[in-house]
Amino acid sequence: MACHSAILTMDHLREIIARNAQGRKLRNIKMHRRKCTKILTNVVNPTLNEQLIADVQGKFSLIVNESTDVSTAKQLCIIVQYYNKVKKKILTVFFYLIPVIHTSADDLFNAIKDCLTEIKLNLVDCVGYASDGASSVWTRIAAVAPHCIKMACICHLLSLCVQYAFEKFPLSLGFLLAEIPKWCSKSTVRREAYKMLYKVMNHNDDQKAPFEKYSTTRWLVRGKVIFRILTIWNELKAYFLTAQPACTQVARFKALILLDMLKDPILYLYFHFVSPVVAEFDRVNAFFQATDADPEEMFTELYLQNKSLCGTIFDLEGKPLAIHKVDFGGKFLSEAMKYISS
Repeated sequence: MACHSAILTMDHLREIIARNAQGRKLRNIKMHRRKCTKILTNVVNPTLNEQLIADVQGKFSLIVNESTDVSTAKQLCIIVQYYNKVKKKILTVFFYLIPVIHTSADDLFNAIKDCLTEIKLNLVDCVGYASDGASSVWTRIAAVAPHCIKMACICHLLSLCVQYAFEKFPLSLGFLLAEIPKWCSKSTVRREAYKMLYKVMNHNDDQKAPFEKYSTTRWLVRGKVIFRILTIWNELKAYFLTAQPACTQVARFKALILLDMLKDPILYLYFHFVSPVVAEFDRVNAFFQATDADPEEMFTELYLQNKSLCGTIFDLEGKPLAIHKVDFGGKFLSEAMKYISS
C-alpha cells in the first residue's frame, strides 16, 4: 500500500480480504484508508527507520538532490548507500525527504547535517557524496569529512556540457528549438493544419504528433527535437508561410519570425552541425541511465566518446587542427558545399 501510494484502495481491499478469508482472523479485519494511513505513519514508518538507522551505523555515502514537487514546494531528497552486514552487499535506500525554503549552500548543508544528527549519524563517517554537480555544498562537506570522495552525476554533467555549448551558438538556434514545439503544443487547430500539410507534401508517410515538448531539464529531448526539425525543415517553411493569414496579430508576428529563421541557410547549417553531436551525447546519457549497466562498459563508453570528440578538433599531439582538417560530419560538409556553390 505504501510502496504504490494506493491508500484509497484500502476501502475496497478490506471487503475483498474479508470475503475471501472465511474461517480466518482476517475475516474480521476492520480497516479503511484513514486507519491504514495511521498505521503506516505511526507504526510501519518508525519501525523501518529504526531498522535502517541500526544498519547504517558506520561508514556510508550520500546521494543528494534538490527538486521541486508538483505543489511547487522545494524538497531535498537524501539517499544513503551503505554496506549491509546481514545481506553482505551494498544497499542504496531512500532515507529522507526534507522540505526546504531556501536553497543556498549553507541552507542545504545545514539541512543534511541536521538530518544526520537527528538519526545519530556522524557526517565525518561519510566516505562518498554524489549530487547534480553543484560544488557549493560539497566544499562544506569536504571540510567536515576530508576523506569523502565526490561523485558527480554523469548524466547531469553530460547535459551541462551540451547546455554550455548551446550558449555559444546564435540565440536563434535555441529560440527555434523552444518555439516550434510550443507553437503546436497548445492548439489542436494548428496541429491538424500541420498534419494536413505534411500529408499533402508526404502522401506516403503517415506522420503523427509534430513534436516532443522541448525542455532543458529533460536530457534526452533536445536531440530528438533537433533531428525532428531538421528532417521536416521544408514542411515547416511551407506551414508557417500558409499559417500567417489565419493567425492573430501577435501570433502572425511570431510566425513571421520563425519563417525568417527557417529561411536562413546559416541556421540550417548549424542544425546539421549540432544534430549528430547532440545525438551522440544523448546516446551516452541514456546508456548511463540504465538500471543494471556494467561499470566497465560505462567507463568505456565515456572514454570512447571523449576520444572521438577530441579527435575531431585535436591532432595526436593535442594541438588544435586547422579549420579545413576538422571533421564537421559528412552531411554538414555536403550542405555547406551546396550553400557555397549557390
